[in-house]
Amino acid sequence: MSIAIACVQAMVSLPFTKDSQSFGFFITAFGFVAISLLGMRIFKILDLVLPLYVICHELTHLIIAKMFKKETGELMIGLKSGYVEVKDANLLIVLGPYLVPFYTLVWIIISPLVNLVVQNESFSEMFLLGIGGTYAFHMIFTADKICEAQPDFDFDGRVFSILMILAANLLTIYFCMALFLGEITHCIPQLFSAFKSQWGLCMMVYELFA
Repeated sequence: MSIAIACVQAMVSLPFTKDSQSFGFFITAFGFVAISLLGMRIFKILDLVLPLYVICHELTHLIIAKMFKKETGELMIGLKSGYVEVKDANLLIVLGPYLVPFYTLVWIIISPLVNLVVQNESFSEMFLLGIGGTYAFHMIFTADKICEAQPDFDFDGRVFSILMILAANLLTIYFCMALFLGEITHCIPQLFSAFKSQWGLCMMVYELFA
């Protein structure tokens, strides 16, 4: 929780008054996709894009398991659900799909190739729109699965898992905001300062109740 609060505190310290077209493109795409998916959730038609989430969810489990050199078995991807068999899975493998924005990373990796094919002067705007849209997809489905009480969250305790997911995603959003606002060189000191203040607050609360 302290990490999550520190991230929010650091975000507030970013210079939002600074004109940043890049940040505007990111927010525009993020907002459009997020509102669209929320609307689909409200009107119970989110299943139309659910297969896309099932694919990235199970592949993320599998890829992270391979990174940890874990033995994997059958992989099943369906229209509404799926699974991958992993022997001796750890917390990062289990929570990986909620921590890692799969399609955002895919878009970042393939974007140079897309740029070569498209050869459009405004590709930088397309790149930022892609990041915003894919990250909104990740966030909306992550929130949806938290509300559904996925079994993944019971691996190391539901409360701890949700706090870990919250902290990881806030960190990602913070660094994206810092990058788009042109403050990437100042964001780490701001973040450490926020962590330090939150740690001091935690110690003070602990001493009161110890």
